[in-house]
Amino acid sequence: MTLLIVKNYAAIDPALSRTIEGSKITIPVFSSGDAPSKWCLQELSLIHDCCKTNGQIALPIFLDVEPSYVRNQTGSFEGPFQEHKRQFMPQIVENWREALRVIWSLKGSILNKDTNGPSPTEPSNGEILQLLGHKGTDKIKGMILPTGLQSVPLASEHFEMKSNLRFLDINSVHFKGDFPLLPLTLNWFRWKCCPLGILPANFYHKRLVNLDLSGSMIEEAWNIRSQNENKRFQNLKVLVLSDCTYLAESPGSSWFPHLEQLDLGNCRSLEKLNESIGQFSQLKNLNLKCCDSLKKLPDSIGELKSLVQLDLSWLKIEELPNSISRLSSLEELSLEGCSSLKSLPESIGDLKSLVELKLTNVSKIKELPDGVGLLEKLMVLDAYGCYKLVKLPRSMGRMRCLHSISLEGDNISNIPDDFSMLSNLFKLKMSTRLKSLPTDLSHLKYLKQLNLFKCAKLEYLPELPLSLVELHCEDCFSLVRLPDLSRLKVLAILCLEGCIKLEEIRGVEGVLSFVELNARGCHNLTITPRKILGQGTLLPDRPPLGSFSLSAIDGIYKKLFILCLVLELPSDFRSQTIYCDISASVRQKDKTTSSVHTLRIEDVEFTTHRNIIYLHHFKGFDWFGIPLQGKDAIENIYLFINLSYITSFLWIAMC
Repeated sequence: MTLLIVKNYAAIDPALSRTIEGSKITIPVFSSGDAPSKWCLQELSLIHDCCKTNGQIALPIFLDVEPSYVRNQTGSFEGPFQEHKRQFMPQIVENWREALRVIWSLKGSILNKDTNGPSPTEPSNGEILQLLGHKGTDKIKGMILPTGLQSVPLASEHFEMKSNLRFLDINSVHFKGDFPLLPLTLNWFRWKCCPLGILPANFYHKRLVNLDLSGSMIEEAWNIRSQNENKRFQNLKVLVLSDCTYLAESPGSSWFPHLEQLDLGNCRSLEKLNESIGQFSQLKNLNLKCCDSLKKLPDSIGELKSLVQLDLSWLKIEELPNSISRLSSLEELSLEGCSSLKSLPESIGDLKSLVELKLTNVSKIKELPDGVGLLEKLMVLDAYGCYKLVKLPRSMGRMRCLHSISLEGDNISNIPDDFSMLSNLFKLKMSTRLKSLPTDLSHLKYLKQLNLFKCAKLEYLPELPLSLVELHCEDCFSLVRLPDLSRLKVLAILCLEGCIKLEEIRGVEGVLSFVELNARGCHNLTITPRKILGQGTLLPDRPPLGSFSLSAIDGIYKKLFILCLVLELPSDFRSQTIYCDISASVRQKDKTTSSVHTLRIEDVEFTTHRNIIYLHHFKGFDWFGIPLQGKDAIENIYLFINLSYITSFLWIAMC
């Protein structure tokens, strides 16, 4: 049997889902003052599904809440449901409503507050447990008690007779009694916001597998070596102490001989790791993220031979110990946001199992040592925001497994000669001082995405791989030439925004998969040998400005194609150059390409008597380089002007 208290949780725990699905009886508890979060409603919806499909029995309890509020989503339930309607699809919200209506209709119990005194009293845990008595305490497999019961003491004797209890969550409540007296069947225990500053000596459990004490007031925990092998956590695999603000030192290893995951994330007062940290012989995951007070890692950390994931994000460390190279099983290393870290040890190349190296916003690092080039299993190298990074390893050709590289925001001026040997590269993002890329990238036969952002000195691109799906060259101010794109049959997205010197896009007609072309700010692409700038007057009964569409079969095929733009200028207009962005959808056979281009209208002279008329003659029968033929159509044409106070009118004409 599962006792489920419907409360606000940060996420649905997989263990809780399995407990619900495996239970014969569930008891959803609705308490006053707490509106249902999406997590609660998802859990309730799961109970509802289990009742329909598995014959599960649900016995709702209403703790000082009007049952009709639950049924009709009124009272304290009304506001949250209005918010849910704005955030989620109608079908999801309706499923939640149906679950509430069905659960309400079942035979349940109502526990009311004491109306005789001025201050209401919470229903006790004893009252809740008495409701379970008619089914027998040995049937209970899981219990979650609400945060609203934090003023009620909870004793170990409430649980010691529940011989099949496996899942227990007593968030915020005051727990009294001997921890070892909890049922031996218990394997998952969460006591978030535990009020104890120092854990008692008898705080251990032989069979527990998962222990979550996150957000607690704990200052000291298991720092003294365990002297008795029978009085420790014999089977614990996961220990969560994240957000324990006052915890100053990590726990000792002697209490947890089989620990696999230790989460100390966001323990802001953590100043040192226990000297026995290297003796966690089975530890696979160590999270030290945002431990602000931790300034140095001990050399003994290199003894963690089973460690697979190490998260050191946002630490204030200035260096990594050389011993880190001995982490032979390490696959993921995160140093994100380590703003004081100045360098990586050359021995980092000894991490032969490393798959992901995250250096995002490591702002003081200047080079990646040659050892990085020896990481033959590395798949992800993320150095985004390392704005002082100027040097890559001399050789990267051995990194054949490399899948993704991010060098955005860096200042690299040279790329290794063997860069094109990264045959499995899928995604490449760069923002550098490079004047050119390697002469041939076509050997990168699996490259799907190439992002070049603010490569201000880059003048041209080399031959690109046929596999490319996305090409982003944004704010590459010196870029004047692209390779012929007709070979890139699967190219879908081409973004050239801000490439102000680019004059031509060759081979667009050969690209079969185009869905998006963004050339905003590339005004040289729209230069035409024939354009007319004059003055005129709009007719008073002119049609309203809106979206235009034009089909190639509307009598315009093989005729001249002209765009007519009329501008109504305000009296305080002083500029002589106007930039206009034109977006449109070009429909060709069974695909549609959305596009954005920029027109630059120069030598505009202001007059109070006439409107400005601009006639743009297209170079051929195309839409700014996208060829048109047969049943092709230009749809949803919109105009945007950089000066919002200019009134504009747009027509497309042919003659």
